[in-house]
Amino acid sequence: MLAVLGFVAAAGAADAQSGTVAGRVTQSDGGAALADAQVQVLTGATAIGSIRTGADGSYRIGNIPAGTYTVVARAGGYVMKRVENVNVAAGGTATVNIAMDAVVSRLDAVVTTTTRGAEPEKILDSPNSISLISSERIAERPAATITDHLKGQPGLSISNGGIVQANIVSRGFNNAFSTSMLMLQDYRFAGVPSLRVNVPFLFTGTGEDIDRIEVLQGPASALYGPNSGSGVLHVITKSPFQSQGTTLTLDGGERSMFRLAGRHAQRLNDQFAFKFSGEYFRANDWEYNDPNEPANWSGTDARVPASRQGQPVQRDFGLERYSGEARLDYKPNEDTEAITTFGYTMAGSALEITTTFGAAQVQNWSYTNFQQRFRHKQFFAQVFYNQSNSGNADAGDDKGTFYLRSGIPVVDQSSVLVAQLQQGYTLGNTKLTAGLDYIATTPETKGTIMGRNEGDDNILETGGYLQFTTPLTDKLDLMGAVRGDMNSRIEGTQFSPRAAFLYKATPTQNFRFTFNRAFNSPASFSFFLDQWSGQTANLGPAINNPTTGNTEIRIFGNPAKDGWRYNRGCAASQTDAAGLCMRSNFYGATPNAVAGSTLLPATMNAGLSTQLVAGIATTFGLTPTQQTNIRNALNGLAPTNAQVPLILRNVLAGNAVTPFSSVSDYSPLGANFSNTWELGYKGIIGDRLRLSVDYWYQIRPAEPTTQVINADDIVFFNPATLGAYLGAPATGVTAALAANGVPAAAIGTVITNWTTSLAGLPTGTLAFDNDLYDRSYLVFTYQNAEGHVDVRGIDAAVDYLFNDMYSVEATYSTISRNVFRDARGATPTNPLVANTPRHRASLTFRRVDDVRGLNMELRGRYADAFDVNSGVFNSFNVGTPVPYTRVPVNAFVDAGFSWKLPVAQNVRWSLNIQNLLDNQVPSFIGVAPVGRFATTRVSYSF
Repeated sequence: MLAVLGFVAAAGAADAQSGTVAGRVTQSDGGAALADAQVQVLTGATAIGSIRTGADGSYRIGNIPAGTYTVVARAGGYVMKRVENVNVAAGGTATVNIAMDAVVSRLDAVVTTTTRGAEPEKILDSPNSISLISSERIAERPAATITDHLKGQPGLSISNGGIVQANIVSRGFNNAFSTSMLMLQDYRFAGVPSLRVNVPFLFTGTGEDIDRIEVLQGPASALYGPNSGSGVLHVITKSPFQSQGTTLTLDGGERSMFRLAGRHAQRLNDQFAFKFSGEYFRANDWEYNDPNEPANWSGTDARVPASRQGQPVQRDFGLERYSGEARLDYKPNEDTEAITTFGYTMAGSALEITTTFGAAQVQNWSYTNFQQRFRHKQFFAQVFYNQSNSGNADAGDDKGTFYLRSGIPVVDQSSVLVAQLQQGYTLGNTKLTAGLDYIATTPETKGTIMGRNEGDDNILETGGYLQFTTPLTDKLDLMGAVRGDMNSRIEGTQFSPRAAFLYKATPTQNFRFTFNRAFNSPASFSFFLDQWSGQTANLGPAINNPTTGNTEIRIFGNPAKDGWRYNRGCAASQTDAAGLCMRSNFYGATPNAVAGSTLLPATMNAGLSTQLVAGIATTFGLTPTQQTNIRNALNGLAPTNAQVPLILRNVLAGNAVTPFSSVSDYSPLGANFSNTWELGYKGIIGDRLRLSVDYWYQIRPAEPTTQVINADDIVFFNPATLGAYLGAPATGVTAALAANGVPAAAIGTVITNWTTSLAGLPTGTLAFDNDLYDRSYLVFTYQNAEGHVDVRGIDAAVDYLFNDMYSVEATYSTISRNVFRDARGATPTNPLVANTPRHRASLTFRRVDDVRGLNMELRGRYADAFDVNSGVFNSFNVGTPVPYTRVPVNAFVDAGFSWKLPVAQNVRWSLNIQNLLDNQVPSFIGVAPVGRFATTRVSYSF
């Protein structure tokens, strides 16, 4: 009896030092009980207790030693649910109720980009093609920028120039300077304000703070307005109310990569919460030297800082960046919130390519943003301010970013101020959303980019939109939107209508048909660029810069609302000259009539006549006196237009002659519109298979081109009439030759040779009625595309969940063509090109073991070879010193591994290997072949 009492006493003592975990397991959708679900209490990866739920979903696990545990629930057809940090007290009961998502919910996530934050929307209910990268996937994969998380997404075309340099576009039409896709971070613009280029390396915040990345494929102008015609990429960060705690991360890897990052979020009370995050990153990029960069920078060009003049051109392949972001949330009730955010990034060193000037060496480029958001029920408002600073205080600074081909500094201190309002309504069964946008872009380049336009280059854009969704039947919804935008530099209003039919065949399957008219407005540099772009070989004294002796090539923006108009204010004595003026060094700073009473005062001036006479002096043994006599005869010539009429000749096309009567002005820039029809299917089949297929057809303009607009407007002597004039007895040239040592039989040959020489020298260029055209430049400027091209494509994605642990994902995208040789203005060496592969595909196998915290993935990526025509990067341009070749096939294998350590589940170790097989090929021209890049990460959360 005493032994029994002793055993009972011992058991009671042990039970007093243990506790119990109890609760119910239910469905997250509807709350129905889940019977026969397995519930485990874990410490690390070891199960302390295990039981199955009863008919009412309840469970109770006793005899759990006091401590902190993880509770895991598993049920067939449902996503495993894990509850961390469950505290079990001695003698107490920890209640853990678990709501489990059906497997189908993993395949049908909720997004906000499709409604612009009006209200969350399931992917299956959206009329858009949209994909999502979750915070779980982001946390598992060490990444230098967000680009690494986007590889393998359907529809996206990504070109990498190194570890961090990347261009991202949707459905093709990429560029060296990527501007076509609207990138957002927490509903604010994430691109460089005036240049409008997307540089992921400049994004503020850290990867640890990203909640999800949403990618909206195809046009979105009806909702987002200008410059979203090719889709929206939206990075959404975590709420401090829902993600409290601290995370510290240490990354390391190949190419001497080092990254240190941290994030902290804290709830102060029921109304206030805050967070802050930051990181430091450095690495050594893959090396590549552009063969078109000179060996040394100019030693005489005043635009090159003194410290750089005459020095060897050297690229800095080191990468360095630090960034931070702070946010304060105020939430007085469930219907209202106000969010204040401040972010800052400093890119100490990087490389970025541009379409017009080749590669830029990034130095000390900073990016700052401030944002205030407010939401109350269906009302949303925000104002944000973004500023970019390329690191140079002025045009002579050598501490910031500069062009590698010229050594000239880049000054960009541009900013954008945006205010947006949005209100949702419900009228019966119809949902309405109305909104207004105000976008003020202020370039500030200290003359290095906008040049002489610096004082008049601001752009104001305003827009309004209304969208609706109304059910036509129980299964068929009609969705529509209309938007109007105005740009202070473009005439008229841009309209972007949209219509969509969404047929819900079943609760988990839908078909949709959509039409979108979208537009992109030109960036500020397209309007106001004023920059030196190089020089040509000697074209003659009438055109050449008197100082450098070369013809200057200058790239200008296209002045809005006026375009490039010729100066027609000069007197005309020849009907087809129509009062056209020309620029010539013979006349100095004043434009002169193409058809005047005298063609060129003192055309045969001392310089020209000396060259002509020197050419025959040795042949005929002319004495100095004889040479002077012949020069005097030439210097006295002043032919009229009637005697030697001028002609226009295209210097790039040889002897092609353009009549004066065909000269027409160049139109101003306008918005570029595209019309897109799309047929799509999204469905979940058998609770485990998700399939998304989009077929789209688009009629779009050829992209605005940068071209020489006055190549065929160079003024020359007419060789036929010039030869007759020089040989005419009245001029006295033949008499002077005969009297000064030139044999009579050779005079005809001398006149012919002189005619050929003089007729090959430009006498000037047609003058534009533009204050910037103050010299005989060869002018590159932006032109709207003429005509349209059509392109079709397919984007497909399939996910299959074998169970709650194993899954496979596959994507495939194609466009019907990527070289448009039939586009208006296209030539064999200058065709319109999409700058993207025709075929792209990916295949990913993933194993997710949430019980052990062990996740693995293996991903293959493929993109076929393609040609490029993007500014100075042109695989068709066989005239470059070292001809470019087309981008080769990109075929890569990536591998990832992530493990929550058994000894401490709040410690995660990750390994990510991009291009596992080290297939070193470039993904664009003008950039380095990118090889294997292995990175590892240790993160600690508490």
